[in-house]
Amino acid sequence: MATLEQQRADENVLKLVEKHKREKQAALNEIIKLEQKLDAKQKLELEIKQMQGKLEVMKHMPGVEDSESKRKIDELSAELQDKYDEMDAMESLHHTLLMKERISNDELQDARKKLIDGLRDLTTGRGIIGIKRMGDLDLKSFAIACKNKMSKEDAAVTASLLCSKWEEEIKDPEWHPFKVIMDEGKEK
Repeated sequence: MATLEQQRADENVLKLVEKHKREKQAALNEIIKLEQKLDAKQKLELEIKQMQGKLEVMKHMPGVEDSESKRKIDELSAELQDKYDEMDAMESLHHTLLMKERISNDELQDARKKLIDGLRDLTTGRGIIGIKRMGDLDLKSFAIACKNKMSKEDAAVTASLLCSKWEEEIKDPEWHPFKVIMDEGKEK
């Protein structure tokens, strides 16, 4: 039972790791999109500045104000207004993407916390990474040893209990299988 529980926990951790990877990749894709939008916004702002400069030059040009120059000024003014509208739409989209990115980041942090908690449940507390196993206990070995000493019905239950007890002992970072004693001032 304990082995099955351990396998389920391992599977859950693997699923969390995969989910974490997918969410991380989605967040990176979102960041790339935001960078592209920022580049487009900066390009648009540059175009607006250039058009404003042209418009100011056209307005202050000396000479006869004929219908053609008024038409050019009107065209530039209309084009400038379109660029302003496009910039407003881009800022709105940027804000929306930024909010989406924040939400994704929060979800990613939640998944990270769940993954860390899942790993802590499996750890012995001594490993740097967090999981340190010398090997799983084999329930069959306990069952064989118990069958030699008691009846078949009692052996299965006792073997399960002993296996669970020993797995808990192994998980405990304070437990050591060897006793240290002092002999003539030296630890043995």
